[in-house]
Amino acid sequence: MKKNDTQPLAAIEPPRRRLVRVKMRRRGLNYGTLYPPDGEAKSWWRALKNALGTSSSSFVNASLAQLQAAARLPDGMVSEVAMNAAFALIQCVAPKNEIEGVLAIQMACSHSAAMAALGRLTSPGIGSYDSGRSSSRARRSNC
Repeated sequence: MKKNDTQPLAAIEPPRRRLVRVKMRRRGLNYGTLYPPDGEAKSWWRALKNALGTSSSSFVNASLAQLQAAARLPDGMVSEVAMNAAFALIQCVAPKNEIEGVLAIQMACSHSAAMAALGRLTSPGIGSYDSGRSSSRARRSNC
């Protein structure tokens, strides 16, 4: 086989699929009801199953609850934007089965949780240098 060095790498990559998204009606700080974006009601659940690499509705329900628990802003509120960002990461992994889906969900949840924790550390009055007084936990966390 002869390698074609003249073709750009972007032309070799397969086209990206349209990302599945969720909409959320907030039901408090920690919970929201998820629903499909406008015009996607019929294909949304199937698209969620494909995105998570499963044929199980129970797996999708459990995954949505886990993602929602992890997709919090630094102030603690659940976020539609964070949910969709987590789904984008999961779809980039393109899980083929539930095992790969679980690993992709763990990646997305770990990333969301780590970024929220870092956001709390840099929030005014919590571990910042201008707060005048910081807790011992915040002092230990600063590098």
